[in-house]
Amino acid sequence: MIKPHLYIAIPAMDENDYLPACLDALKKQKTDFAFSVYICVNQPESWWSIPEKRAVCERNAELIALLKEIDVLDLYVMDRSSQGQGWQGKKQGVGWARKVLFDTICVVANEEDVIISLDADTLFSAHYLQSIGENFTQHDDLPVLAVPYYHPLANQNQWDTLSGVKPMMASLQNEELNRALLRYEIYLRNWHLNMAQIGSPYTFTALGSAIAMRVWALQKVGGITPFQSGEDFYLLQKLRKMTPLNQWNSEAVFPSGRSSQRVVFGTGKAVIQGISQQQLSYPIFHHSIFNKIMEAYHLLPKLFEKDIESTFFSFLKKQLNDSNIWSPLRKNFKTQERFERAFHEKADGLRIFQFVRQESLTMNMPEEQILEKNINYWLKDSGQPTPHELFNIETPLASLPIEKLNKIRNLLWDLESKVRKQCY
Repeated sequence: MIKPHLYIAIPAMDENDYLPACLDALKKQKTDFAFSVYICVNQPESWWSIPEKRAVCERNAELIALLKEIDVLDLYVMDRSSQGQGWQGKKQGVGWARKVLFDTICVVANEEDVIISLDADTLFSAHYLQSIGENFTQHDDLPVLAVPYYHPLANQNQWDTLSGVKPMMASLQNEELNRALLRYEIYLRNWHLNMAQIGSPYTFTALGSAIAMRVWALQKVGGITPFQSGEDFYLLQKLRKMTPLNQWNSEAVFPSGRSSQRVVFGTGKAVIQGISQQQLSYPIFHHSIFNKIMEAYHLLPKLFEKDIESTFFSFLKKQLNDSNIWSPLRKNFKTQERFERAFHEKADGLRIFQFVRQESLTMNMPEEQILEKNINYWLKDSGQPTPHELFNIETPLASLPIEKLNKIRNLLWDLESKVRKQCY
């Protein structure tokens, strides 16, 4: 089989402090797969005229000059930052940067080549690209990969994480940042494990730095929709409606846990919000809510025959403003298999999130209790006891020591890794 060419796509805005380390990681790659690096340095054109934003434009100019000096990588710089080249109007943000990168790569790449989406503040081992290339070569029937991720804590040598995914404890100098970062990652992994438990087709967590896909797969779904935030989630959702996703890779990525106001939601926004606000924006959802969706999944053979009631079915009718939602599906999709696929296209990851969010408002339980009950639930069939020393019901999750939060995060990482491997 012909080896695919790997195209790395990196959006960059005011990334002078982070991108050099990412590029250094690319320079150190030990791979026999040919690869090229595309970087889109970007910001709105109007920022040149805004005094408090002009410094970003000037740093972007410095970054472009720095990138032009690099000659050890097959590097292509896309300038959406210099005066006259910046984003105009609503066409701005990381979503547009990814779109421009992906569209440009699709013009020069072959259909079987692979696009690897990264962020400028992401690190990875010297074997990362080799692992991606081998993964796609060995699993040609899975054209999309949602890469495992792990956020290093602040004030630790991030490269220490690359020899093993459980790093040494960070200094407590950045305790609040680390606490918010761990709380957010616990939220992400809690979501992933709950979705896996019910067998949802949309079992994934989307990070822009942790996606890889064949060029033809991206083209078949019409490319990425350039939302200013969440573009990675909507891209994976479109791809999942076309094909199953590969969830496992032997190498993970290590995104930065820095705080950021650049996007409406995501890691940077979650960290800057702090843990108290995260409880509102990123709640720890109880597994019983997801079980209501699983019950609906089990009713699909009956729903194919006639209308029946369930909490999730009723929600979908209301959310989609269609009281006769199932009859057209039966008419257009004559087999149960095609009907169920059409159902899942309507009851997608966004609708599931909306349902879970709505149902969670009726629960009156501290999040640390929810998390402990969830972990007990996930472990019950494995014979592995819950490490109760990680929890103290008298202590809110927000007040647990960093060390305990990190151990909980690592336990969830282990559970999620097993789930990902099962789909491999």
